[in-house]
Order: sequence, then C-alpha cells, then structure tokens
Amino acid sequence: MRLLILLIISTFILVGNSNGQGKTKTILAIFAHTDDESSIGQVLTKYSKQAKVYIIYVVEDIDTSNLDITPTGDSINHIKIADAKCSCKKLNVQPIFLGMGRLIYDPIKKPTEYYIKTKKLKAALQQKIKELKPDAIITFGPDGDSGHPEHRIVGSITTEIILYNGWVERYPLYYAGWPKEKTPIDQIQGTGEVDKKYLNVEIHFSEEDKVIAFEAFTCYKNIFSGQEIQDRKDADAADKLNIFYFRQLVISNKRKTDLF
Repeated sequence: MRLLILLIISTFILVGNSNGQGKTKTILAIFAHTDDESSIGQVLTKYSKQAKVYIIYVVEDIDTSNLDITPTGDSINHIKIADAKCSCKKLNVQPIFLGMGRLIYDPIKKPTEYYIKTKKLKAALQQKIKELKPDAIITFGPDGDSGHPEHRIVGSITTEIILYNGWVERYPLYYAGWPKEKTPIDQIQGTGEVDKKYLNVEIHFSEEDKVIAFEAFTCYKNIFSGQEIQDRKDADAADKLNIFYFRQLVISNKRKTDLF
C-alpha cells in the first residue's frame, strides 16, 4: 500500500513538472484585412502545431461569429469573414474580428474620423495583447507587405503600442518581410521589399505547411480569381527554398549623445 501511494505521488509530481516545462506558447498575428494571413500562411500553420496562434483582423466591420457558411446574396463583409474563418480553420488558428471598419478617411470631409478610429484601435489592441500575453507578435512593417495604407497603419499602431508600454522585450515584435532581389520595388502591384540584410529572422517551413497554406488561400475564392489562385499555386511550386523572412524589432540599450 505504501509503495502504491508513493507511486501515485511520484506520478503527480512528474505530470506537474511536465506541464510546467511544456507550457504552450502563444503567437498573435495582427493584420488589417481578412486574407492578409495568406501572405505568411506557411509560417502560421507551422507554428499552429506547437503553439496557440491567434489572428486579429482589424478592418472588417461585421461580426458573424455564428456564421458557418455564407448565405447567397449576403453582404461583402459577411463573405469576407466567412472566408477568413474557412482559412483559419485550415491553418488551425483562431480568428479575432475587431470590427473597426475602414481606417482611411478623406482628410477634407472627415478630418477627425481617423484620429477617433485609431484611438479606439489602440485601446482594443492593447487590451487584446494584455489578455493573450503572446510570446511573439507578427504584423506588417513600414513596407506594408503590398504597400496597402491600412497594412501600414495597423503595423505602425501595433509598434506604437509596444514602444509606449515598454514591451519590446516582453512581447517580441516581428515584421513580415520580403527580400529585395534584382526586381525594382513596386508598391502598387507587387510587394514592399527590403534589403535582405535587415531581415534578421528566417523561418523554414515544410512542403506539408505549404500545401495547407495553399488550401487555406483557396478559401478566398470570393476575393481572388481562378487565375490568381493558379498563380499562387505555380509560385508555391517554383519556390524550392521554403523560407519566410521576418525583421524583429530590436532596440539597443546603448544611449548616444550625438547623431554622428
């Protein structure tokens, strides 16, 4: 009996230690639009196997949390959110819709609208970060992925929150980035590219991750044409490296007293 009791106690101790050592990591991706996650879907699905991954979508302004399929003739936001839920399910990540609506306003007709909206966004994002306590945060940098202004706004506000609260070390921030090769930067039709030497993180992903990410991308058939989906498939097939790059926000503690 005594031996049995000791075995039971030992088992509880081992389980407790194992749980403590195997604490699940949390990753939070903060994007402007549904479909933005498709740019790094391979990385998200890779980490969803070992961590809890959440995606915050800022812009879409209708919460259809109880919607399983898109009704025919429904609003564009219902369609976008249903597509995003399809994508997130395939990637094995959890979507969060803030429902902020558009972040771009006419500075003549609505000069204060932007400031009202971004103030609300700052508060919402700060609260979500405090709730989720992520081990890593992903967003777009000043290059904005495609250069979309709302990508830039969301990325810069996320950065502002991290800097304001002194969270650089507590919540490591990573900007998704595209390395500049020999092609010129095209912010309208292409991607915002940066010199590869400034992309200080490279994440390798598997062929399986690539397949899952493409399946998730096909959820956006209401947004992308058949040709665009085929182009993505061809681009995936041509990519033999299976690497995605990020730039981590790093602040030096060394204080300077001169610009030179």
